[in-house]
Amino acid sequence: MFRLKTSRLLAVLLIIGGVFCILFPVVASVSASIFAGVALLFAAFFALFQFPYCAGTAAKLLNVVMFLLYLIAGYFLMFNPLEGTLALATLVGIFMLIESGFSFVAWGRLRDAKNAVLILINAIATLILGVIFLLNPEASYVLLGILIGLNLLFTGVSSLAWTTAD
Repeated sequence: MFRLKTSRLLAVLLIIGGVFCILFPVVASVSASIFAGVALLFAAFFALFQFPYCAGTAAKLLNVVMFLLYLIAGYFLMFNPLEGTLALATLVGIFMLIESGFSFVAWGRLRDAKNAVLILINAIATLILGVIFLLNPEASYVLLGILIGLNLLFTGVSSLAWTTAD
């Protein structure tokens, strides 16, 4: 019973967080950038402690390179959140372009299947979003926050539906 109540509470918190992100998308975008920076700094910390366990010169060199990349990227995102948000949005745009390419290929292979048009619609929508992210950096501040909000909102709603299914 405690688990079910906790799951419902977390689902409601996700919904509230999603609504907040949609209402304040720039705050959500900058917060995501700072959060990513913190995560990268933790990754740098763990890479540093992994160094003594690396076997061989190549592994140690790779570990040092990863440590420096994590450290620099984490510092950049945390202490330059506006520029970091643009960098994060650019990565999201590139990711969406790549994802849309794979979706177009999947649609091409499955176009005779039932509901294959949904794959095509997803590919087109993802392509459009990726282009918007890359061609209009100012809109990225808002779009990234809205996408985060929508993801939280849909995850919260689906989680709440799942916990009330019984």
